[in-house]
Amino acid sequence: MGGGSSKEDENQVNLDQYLQSAEYQQKLNAVYSGQTTQQQALHVPQQLDDDDDFINDGYQGLQIKPKPNIATIQSTTLSAQKNDVYIIKTSFKFIQVGETSYQLTFQYTCPEQTQIDVWFLGQEKQRTGEIISLYGNTQLQKQIQGFYVQKGENQEFSQNRVILDLKQTKIESMRQYQMKQDEFSFPLIVKISKLNVDHSFTYYCTVEKNQNQLIAQCLGSKLRINGQEFLTKDVYGMNDSVLGKKDDTEKEPCRICLTNIIDTMIQPCQHVILCQECCQNLRMTGQRCPICRSEIKEFIIITKGN
Repeated sequence: MGGGSSKEDENQVNLDQYLQSAEYQQKLNAVYSGQTTQQQALHVPQQLDDDDDFINDGYQGLQIKPKPNIATIQSTTLSAQKNDVYIIKTSFKFIQVGETSYQLTFQYTCPEQTQIDVWFLGQEKQRTGEIISLYGNTQLQKQIQGFYVQKGENQEFSQNRVILDLKQTKIESMRQYQMKQDEFSFPLIVKISKLNVDHSFTYYCTVEKNQNQLIAQCLGSKLRINGQEFLTKDVYGMNDSVLGKKDDTEKEPCRICLTNIIDTMIQPCQHVILCQECCQNLRMTGQRCPICRSEIKEFIIITKGN
């Protein structure tokens, strides 16, 4: 009987060593990254197939306790583009200047002289990038485009020609939008562009009326740099300390290990607070975002764009 106990102890030690091996960790990562199935990857050597606590009789392999949605979590690599010309999305607002007329204002930041264009009831052709306006007549459309603004941070855009008159359109049409593969249609499109270079940021908004107030809400934005276009998302935690420093010692460390640099975004909450290694550990244990405790569906590894 003592011999049997010694054999079980030896098997347990061998199994523990195998679970700590690089070979097993590589197989485990393959499962959680979706590269292979659990049954294919988590095969245990025959000599270790004695422990009922770890072996599922259905097949030779490790019996993994189920974690919610772990196997479906994917990791993606994202190239982050640093941009220095933009409009603050939450700053879009309308000021009533007449019984049915409202002036558009917002805040912008640019390091040099910049052009701003506005389209009410705008339509953008995705193939050519051309934007047209269905608002009013040609004269009304032209007077709210081609504004040259001075450089600076958090500058106020306030032009008395950028007026939305509800006599020219029904408020119901200002709520409707479409994002098709070949065309974007939005009640309000605003574009800020650097001069003499191919660098711009376009914002797509809807407009709602609440009593006598008009409220603009930005639903999406697109960055264009040197012929490449990127639909953008707001990211919480992305700043110069993550991408802007050339020396890694100057970048912010991961909030968990406090050693590696932050280079990974959690989806869908979009918090940028962790390194790849700690994200992998969260993935394998099925844990939630350390900041907001929301479910983790995907990790996006962020690299600095050219």
